[in-house]
Amino acid sequence: MTVIENPVINKVAFEGNHKAKDEQLAEEVQSKPRGTFSRAVVQSDVQRIVDVYQHSGRYDVRVEPKVIELPNNRVDLVFEINEGGKTEVNKITFIGNNTYSDWRLKDVIKSGESNWLSWIKSNDNFDPDRVEADRDLLRRSLLKNGYADVRIVSALTEYDQVAKGFNITFTIEEGSRYKVAAIDIVSNVAAVNAGCAAPR
Repeated sequence: MTVIENPVINKVAFEGNHKAKDEQLAEEVQSKPRGTFSRAVVQSDVQRIVDVYQHSGRYDVRVEPKVIELPNNRVDLVFEINEGGKTEVNKITFIGNNTYSDWRLKDVIKSGESNWLSWIKSNDNFDPDRVEADRDLLRRSLLKNGYADVRIVSALTEYDQVAKGFNITFTIEEGSRYKVAAIDIVSNVAAVNAGCAAPR
């Protein structure tokens, strides 16, 4: 039986990356110089690089690994990257908001829809972490306005292949609104109690 050893990686390089530095990508990938070349690991590295770009709002990124064979069973590994453009938020929708309008809730959250002002702002770039933070902002805002039982049921994000952007839908269960009926002040100091009880 003939045993064929996997090649040794001579170097790992990145081409086409302008928004992410070589050092950042090198930290993410598992393929390392002087390490053993593995196609399974390389495919995993491709996904890791894609994740880096998608986390910064670039969902059109394409990564293609190139293997250059060298003498002495060595290879150079090159990741060719097409970064694509920023992926924008096309539309934000709310379901279940019976009290507050969509435009008022849009003022509460950090995510924004792309429009003619997109060139001077960045909140219309899709960011999954920002969407999660928006869920908490919505909940806190409704809590502050008396909706003690409020639930942000879901924050659904869907990528529109035609428009090349994301649609975000927040589903809300407002619950009942509670109001403070009266405030009673209780104190061990007699003068305070007397002052509270005295007619105006």
